[in-house]
Amino acid sequence: MRGQSAAPRGVRTVEQTAKKWKGLQLIGCFGLMASIVWAIVAGQSDSIEAIVGPLMAGVVSAAIYMYARIMAWWHHG
Repeated sequence: MRGQSAAPRGVRTVEQTAKKWKGLQLIGCFGLMASIVWAIVAGQSDSIEAIVGPLMAGVVSAAIYMYARIMAWWHHG
């Protein structure tokens, strides 16, 4: 090992993803899980309109999650 000192170097941990993007991903995941449970409960009803709310909530939650993933990648590679 030429040219390298034998002294150990300190390890420096670098956070790669901002907490903002992690928080948005968490919100998207929780929203998606809640909409799935809501859809199961709403599916017990005979009304087709009962499923519209959970479906829209699931789409919005998935969009929030995907947005957060893309932005985390965009800002931190």
